[in-house]
Amino acid sequence: VQSHKLFSGRQKLLLAISGGVDSTVLADLLFIYESNPRSHLFLAHVDHQLRVDSANETKLIDDQFANRGLCVFHEKWPLEKHPHSGIEDAARKFRYDFYKRMALKVGARKIILAQHADDQAETTLLKIIRGADWQTVSAMEWSRPLEKDSPIEVVRPLLNVEKSEIYDYAEKNHLKWIEDSTNKDPDYTSRNQIRNVVLPALKQINPNSARNIASFAEQIR
Repeated sequence: VQSHKLFSGRQKLLLAISGGVDSTVLADLLFIYESNPRSHLFLAHVDHQLRVDSANETKLIDDQFANRGLCVFHEKWPLEKHPHSGIEDAARKFRYDFYKRMALKVGARKIILAQHADDQAETTLLKIIRGADWQTVSAMEWSRPLEKDSPIEVVRPLLNVEKSEIYDYAEKNHLKWIEDSTNKDPDYTSRNQIRNVVLPALKQINPNSARNIASFAEQIR
């Protein structure tokens, strides 16, 4: 955060939280980092209603963070608005529209996402496999404008942190999270095949594979 000048501990931040381990750990870290988290840190959660257990995320987030005095915004994606095709893109648009509204509501200029080094590596590998050129293969950015000319930025402070480190932190600090079962199904998406088959095989060759691929993609960027 400090070396990339992503934000200060006195700025208002809106964290996108899902109930998964990545955003749960980041919420805990930001609660510690912010000088006055109850006034500066806000959480935004979307229940996409795509899994039968998605409603449990709301209670879990509130139990761990609303109970600390943090303001948590919850939103449901109405079932009648789910498209028959292109559901991932539609879900992303719904999420980001909600994040933007909540950021404007609380006066936050930073929307914080919990993407990490393994996500960066997965994205890079997926682009290479699909035949991308060197410009397209470049990494997700530490920060970028939410929209063209927007004063709100999207920030990813965990891009150099591996998934294993996130799990270690969560376990040592007795945090609770929900695993998205769809992330474990290698047949669900191409990204899941990278996550569950390809990247673990690369880590057997070199345990630092995810970090090295992420670093390489950042050098290209």
